Amino acid sequence: MADFWSNAALEPKRAYRWQLSWGNKASWIVKKVSQPSFEISEHEHKYLNHSFWYPGRVQWKEVTFDLVDPMTPDATDIMRRLLTSSGYVLPETSAVTNTISKAGATTHLGKLELKLLGPMPGARSVSGIFETPADAGVVVGTWKLNNPWVRSVDFSELDYESDELVGLTVTVRYDWATYTSSPGGGAKIS
Repeated sequence: MADFWSNAALEPKRAYRWQLSWGNKASWIVKKVSQPSFEISEHEHKYLNHSFWYPGRVQWKEVTFDLVDPMTPDATDIMRRLLTSSGYVLPETSAVTNTISKAGATTHLGKLELKLLGPMPGARSVSGIFETPADAGVVVGTWKLNNPWVRSVDFSELDYESDELVGLTVTVRYDWATYTSSPGGGAKIS
C-alpha cells in the first residue's frame, strides 16, 4: 500500500472514466450508471445452542443508468420502440393477445457493456483534464451484462421553474455479469 502513494505511475480507477455501450444506441447520452453487483443468500442452521451459516444462491442486482433526452436521438422514442419491439402492443390494436418475451426484450436492447477507462499512457493532463478528447483513455476493465432487458423507465419531471435537462432513468435486469480486466490498459477507446 505504501507503494501506491510513492509511485506516481500507479493510477486508481476514476468514477468519471467510463463508457456504456448498449447496442447501436448513442453512448454519449448516458450521464450516470451503476456498476453490476451481486448478493449471496444465506441459510441458518441451528444446532442446540449454536447457529451455523451457509452461503446460498447468487443474485445479480439491477443496473440503472440516467440518460439525457436530446432532440436527436430522441431517448424517449428509443425507449418506446424498445418496449414495442419486446412484444408489447397497445390495447387499441387488434393484436392485444401479444405479450412481451425475454427473447424480444433481450434481442432489441442489444449488447450492454460498461467499459472502465484509464488515462492514455504518456497522456499529459492539466489539473486532471486531458488535452484532447483522443486522450480520454484506454479500456482497463469491461463489465458485460448477459441477457439484459429493460425492467423500468422513469421519465424526469417537467417543471416551468427549472432549466434542467430532460432525462430518464433506465433500470436493467440481467441474468449475470462478467468482468474482464485489462491490466496495464487495454485497447484505446474509439
